[in-house]
Order: sequence, then C-alpha cells, then structure tokens
Amino acid sequence: MLRSHARLLGALILGAALALPLAAPAQAPAASPTPPTTPKEGPKPAAPAVDAPAVSSPPVAAKGSTAVPGWNNPPAWDSASEKPQYASVPGRETNRLIQSTGREWRAFRNGPLTQYGGWLIAVVFAAIMVFYLIKGQVKLHGQPTGRLIERFNAVERTSHWTMAISFTFLALTGVIILWGKYIILPWLGYGGFSWLTILAKNIHNFVGPLFIFSLVVSFLIFVKDNLVRAIDIKWLTHLGGMFAKKGEEIPSGRFNGGEKLWFWGGLVFLGAFVSVTGLILDFPNWNQGRELMQQANVVHAIAAVLFISASLGHVYLGTIGMGEAGQASREDRRGQRATGHGRLKMKRMTTAGVMLAFTLAAGAAWAKIPPPPPPDEKAKAAAEEKKAKDAAAAEKAKLDQAAAEDKAVKNYQANMKKAGKPIPKPTPIVAAAAPAQPVPGAGAAKGAETGKPGTPADAKKK
Repeated sequence: MLRSHARLLGALILGAALALPLAAPAQAPAASPTPPTTPKEGPKPAAPAVDAPAVSSPPVAAKGSTAVPGWNNPPAWDSASEKPQYASVPGRETNRLIQSTGREWRAFRNGPLTQYGGWLIAVVFAAIMVFYLIKGQVKLHGQPTGRLIERFNAVERTSHWTMAISFTFLALTGVIILWGKYIILPWLGYGGFSWLTILAKNIHNFVGPLFIFSLVVSFLIFVKDNLVRAIDIKWLTHLGGMFAKKGEEIPSGRFNGGEKLWFWGGLVFLGAFVSVTGLILDFPNWNQGRELMQQANVVHAIAAVLFISASLGHVYLGTIGMGEAGQASREDRRGQRATGHGRLKMKRMTTAGVMLAFTLAAGAAWAKIPPPPPPDEKAKAAAEEKKAKDAAAAEKAKLDQAAAEDKAVKNYQANMKKAGKPIPKPTPIVAAAAPAQPVPGAGAAKGAETGKPGTPADAKKK
C-alpha cells in the first residue's frame, strides 16, 4: 500500500514539474513586427570621426531624473511632511497625506510574513505526508461489524460543516491574496490573475462573517464536552497511545486531548484573532485609521497562517489518516467506555453543586435586598393626584360614550322619519330584580294567617 501511495505522489509531483514549463511561452513577449523592407540605396559617405571630449569625472544625472537605479523608491520623508494639514474633505486622517508606517507594513508583509508563512505551511504538509507514508492509516481494534453509533446529531454536524466549508473558502482565497503573485501570476498572466484576485477578495469578505457566526455556534455547542481534565494530560503525553504500552488503552471521553487542544488553540484562540482582525479589515467604515488597519492585517495574516497549518493535521485525521477508524463504531469506543461511569457521576455531582450554589446565591441576594422606602408626603400627594385624574378621565370617557350613543339614536330616528318609516320605540332596559330572600319564620307566620295546608297552623287545626 505504501508503494502505491508513493507512486501516486511521485506521479503528481512529476506531472506538476512537467506542466510548469508549458506556461513559460504564455508569458513570453510578443514578437515585434518585421519592419518593411526598403530598396537599398548606394553606399553613403562615412561621417568624419570625432573624438569624445575628455572629462575628469563621470556624468551625474540631473536632480529628479529617472535614469538612475532605484528611482522609484520612496524618499525618506521627514517628520514635518507627515503632520496633519488642512483638508476640506471630512473624515479620519483625510488631512494626512503621507504615512511612513505603510512602507514598514508593506515590507513586512511582502518579506518575512510571506516567506516564513509559506515555508511553515509547506513543512507541515510535507511532515504529514511523510507520517502517512510511514505510519499509514489508523486501524480499528477489531474487525468492523457495520454497527455504527451516532456520535454527533444533526445540529452539531450542520454547525461543524458550515464552519469547515467556510474555512476552506477563506483559506483558499487567503492563499491567493497572500501568495498568488508568486505561485499563480507567473503562469496565469496579469489579466487572469487580476480577475482571480478580485473574485477571491470578494469571496473572502462575504464568507468571513459566516465563518465567525459558525465559530460562535460551534463554541456554544461543544464547549461543555471540551473542558480539560486530568486524563487529557495523560493522553497528550502518550500522543493517544502512540507511545503507550502495547494493548494499553488511554481513556479519553467524547473528545480526546488532541481534539481539545485543537478546540481551545484553534477554534477559540486563533479563531478569536482572525475574527476580530477580520472584522476590522472587512468594515473600514467604522472610522478606524490606517495604522490600525495595517496592524490588523499583520495579526490576521499570522493567525491565519497558523490556523491553516494546524488545520492540515485536523483534516488529515478526519480523512485519509483514520479511514474506517474515524467512524464511531462499537469496536472503537473502549476509550470512551473507560470513563463513562465516572463521567456520568461527575456530571450529576456538578449539576447538584451548581444548583445548590445558585440557590444559596439567590437567597443571599434576596436577604441583602433592602425593603422599599416608605412613600413621603410628596409621593402620596402625587399618587392621589394621579388617581383623581384617572377617575376624572374615566368619567369623561363614560359621558362621551353616552353622548355618542344618544347622537347615533337621534340620527337613526331622523333617517327613519325622513324615509317615512315608523320609528320603533326604544325598549327600556330594566335590570332584573334580585330574588327576595326568605325571612326566617315568615313562612310559618303567613301560613298561620291564611290557614293554607302544609303550614304549622294547619297542622295545629288537624
């Protein structure tokens, strides 16, 4: 298997080396047109030879002449030329024409940053390829049975792939912007490279906020499972079992020490740097100055180079490095089962402790809340005045409603009279009388007077 992969890699390198010379003719200057032939004339008399005048020193170019090497280098501006002056255009630094730190930023970006950053990514990629050719894929502990376990739900997978796809677009477009004139311009040409760089810049600017949003969502989803524990230190010291004894299983939980290192170092630390500096660069309308933009660009590029270099290892383990072992199978969960019971117990204890602490804090805060002060005479008078105004407003609204109803009735009667129709008499609304409550003893006395049967008097007659 190693031979096949080595042959494939060698074929790719050989193909790239053979294809590069084909781009050279595309960059060759166009052949100058052949001048039209003219009929030959007879030999002209030779001009008399004149000796050049003798000079004591070589000629010196005139001041400001462009016929000397390095004429396009910017001059050394003095402090007076960089001071803000008057400008009728409003805005920050519109009255400052010259800024010397821009040259320092350009020299660092096109020099050490581009050179060392490119070599770092190339070295990391080469080291991963050598490791793969020597070590190969990580295998399962046992034969695969096809029984898989859902390790991540739909929300977790969506957030991860949103972050991964947007990161891929940002990495590719960033490589074009930072190193494109060295690795793409020589074979694509100025016209094609200009079009490609403009497209890459716009993609980079619009995909950046989406990547920042996915970083925040992924952090909120996975932070609870990436808290550092003691077993993570052991996992890192043994590199996940690479330097452990044969057959020894290093417990890890849901995420091992390497994944947690990538989470806190990559997603959180480097993600915060590229996000903040990216927003500064993406929104110049926030009125930031040129020097802040230059510093943000340098920090953004350094963090992005480190981010891309570290992501190569993550991508390798998630693709060709793990193979079938990358799937959450029952045969590859022994490291997680080793800490399952203890982790569940610790989670319950943590939840109980948090609830207890929250209850105590709420009780202490409630005990320290002072009672509301009694209202003074001025507050009482204001409350009474407000109450009287509310009552007057309610009474006025009631009268206005009654007046509106009377007006509506009169209009209705006038319309009926005008149409020659009989006017119906309004039906008076009488409140239903409440049923009379019987008075104790009244029924007996009335029965005695009337002599009706069923009364005590009737019984007495019988």
